[in-house]
Amino acid sequence: YHPTHGHNHVDSWVSFTLRTENPNDPNPLNWPIIGNGAKVGFCLMDLGTCGGGCCRDDNTIVGQGSVLPISYWENNYGLGGGNFGCSPIEQGISVGYVDVYGWTLDGMWIDIPPGTCNGDYWIVGEVDVNNDFIESNENNNYSAVPVTLTQQGVNNQIVLNQGSNNLCPGGQANISASYNNTSSYLWNTGETTQDIVVNNPGTYSVIVTDTLYQHCGSYHSYDTIIISSSINPFASLTSDQEICPNDSINIEATFSNLITTQYYNFENINHSPPIMSFLFPINNVSLGDDDVQGPFQIGFDFYFFGQQFDEFYIGSNGWISFDAGQPTSYGATMIPNSNTNTPKNAIFSSWEDFNPSAGGTITYQTQGTSPNKRLIIKFDNIPHYGCGGGNNFDIIIYENSNIIEIQTTNKDTCYTAVQGIQNNIGDRAFESPGRNNTYWGAYNEGIRFVPNGVDQIEWIENNNVISNNNSVTVYPQITTNYQAIITDANYCQFIDSVLISIPNNVQIETNSNSTLCIGDAVSLYTSETYNNFNWSNNETTDTITIYQSGTYNVEVANHNNCVMQSSDLTLNFYPIPDQPNIIQNNLFLGSDSTYSSYNWYLNGTLINNSNSQFINPTTSGLYMVEGFNIYGCSSFSNVFSYNISNVTNTSKNELSIYPNPFSEKTKIEIGEKYVDKIKIRTIEGKLIKSIKIDNKTFTLYRENLKSGVYIIELLDEEKLIYQQLIYIT
Repeated sequence: YHPTHGHNHVDSWVSFTLRTENPNDPNPLNWPIIGNGAKVGFCLMDLGTCGGGCCRDDNTIVGQGSVLPISYWENNYGLGGGNFGCSPIEQGISVGYVDVYGWTLDGMWIDIPPGTCNGDYWIVGEVDVNNDFIESNENNNYSAVPVTLTQQGVNNQIVLNQGSNNLCPGGQANISASYNNTSSYLWNTGETTQDIVVNNPGTYSVIVTDTLYQHCGSYHSYDTIIISSSINPFASLTSDQEICPNDSINIEATFSNLITTQYYNFENINHSPPIMSFLFPINNVSLGDDDVQGPFQIGFDFYFFGQQFDEFYIGSNGWISFDAGQPTSYGATMIPNSNTNTPKNAIFSSWEDFNPSAGGTITYQTQGTSPNKRLIIKFDNIPHYGCGGGNNFDIIIYENSNIIEIQTTNKDTCYTAVQGIQNNIGDRAFESPGRNNTYWGAYNEGIRFVPNGVDQIEWIENNNVISNNNSVTVYPQITTNYQAIITDANYCQFIDSVLISIPNNVQIETNSNSTLCIGDAVSLYTSETYNNFNWSNNETTDTITIYQSGTYNVEVANHNNCVMQSSDLTLNFYPIPDQPNIIQNNLFLGSDSTYSSYNWYLNGTLINNSNSQFINPTTSGLYMVEGFNIYGCSSFSNVFSYNISNVTNTSKNELSIYPNPFSEKTKIEIGEKYVDKIKIRTIEGKLIKSIKIDNKTFTLYRENLKSGVYIIELLDEEKLIYQQLIYIT
């Protein structure tokens, strides 16, 4: 049983061979064999009578014998009945009848080995090779037919292995010569590998030489591919601009029409076959059996698997394609399929063996106005080859949405059939469920394939997609950069951006970073320039002067008339402390203890490291002290005249204290004078500690002494030799 023909065959009926002629041997069965093949089966039937000139008394060499008329068989003519068909029970050929098996039908072939040269050959077919049938003459069961091979050698095409023939920005494509037998390759870039990587647009070509055919002469193949650069689709974009705080803005991108049709969703829809309109031309297409006609104009730009088309072709076996050079016969294969027997860039309403030459009509019409046109291809009452009947279905494609619709009023079950779509190289296809080279029928149904590509545009804010529309309203709280990413039909991405600026917060600045005291003045102004000012104290200048404590703010308007309010600024003017007094205690000068810190001056110059309540003057002169309160405000004492000659003291070399000030301990070294005791007193003179010593050097530990200023005294048998201030932190 042959599934694509729907009837029984006789197995191994014919063997086919490709041979070269031996002029010294008249029997073709003895000639050298180049290639082998077969006829997988044969259905014996009364296809016609010998009256057509097909019957000869010698057919071993095609056309060699004499044509036999019907009268040749005399009274035997017609024995068998003349009605044999492809019955599963009984088959045959009646006397005087003939069965001819057309070359277009499947199941018979000869394999031509690689390296076979172009030239003249013979096809020899031998019938009943297994001698299954009894015949009166078993020696004439062959026929030799001359044939000329003209297409041997390199059959190469440049194909895209990776990427697209439209380069994305910074992208690349990998192209290769499809012919991969032992060959040499020479690209116009100078490269000699089968594959090359293309980084720039241009025309690329390759010459392929096959070493298998060197004995035939020079066999070359030349092919060319054009690699283009994807065009930036942006037409316009909202310009960068500033808006006021808490306002919104609509940002928009316009771009050329882009369709992403690399993937499709299958959907069942209502049965609603289109009606041809008298408002638009109706075009009739005459198709024979296993025929393709075109190109015909679509009437609009249609996008299919990422490519743009404006022309199409109609195949008699229930499909349309957007590429020329498609196979004409029915192949009974599943999709996707890259072999040369399967139509590419095709829409299959029902790909099976139809025969429009036996009846029915095929028409097409473009309806509507742009951008909402549609193309209808209508197959009306088309019979199957061999099964007859009348099948009615429509293919409809839509502008802009690029939806593919198939409306089937009736499609009878005859052969296995395919319903679906396939791309240009046969590596991607989408089919109706259960209808991929299977037996099926359909009545009063509708289906469609809807493009399911990526969004054409994405608006990005802070790495998040916020919209897929051409325009979007945004509410930025801070200055924000919005990216518009457009993806074209080749999945190239183009990126542009819109910067929406928000004015900076109004900042009040001052001309003073120090503590403000009563009697001071401070200027307030803004960190940026504005057009209008309205201060909280009702002043309207860009700078104001403040003399008293309070909370201040300002309302401003910038160049875009954005009205903005600053934060509050609180100013405190602190009291000035009372005037300090200077007190002399022999070696020391001191001041009141009511201040938090001090600065001492000698003759108007600040004394380094003199921030304690007491100092140990080493020079006569005019001294002043500056006392600070807890707020940092200060006042100065009157000038105090200090004369060191009036002070009871010995050489300062009598005592060395280091470090001073100290925290935990300090080292004390005594000079040449004899000292047997050291006393520690408070600054008021109260004795805190008395220490007997017998060395010139010793360490004084803090122990339980609090932080502050102390007097250290050197004594010899209770006689004061020297005193000095020490500081414990």
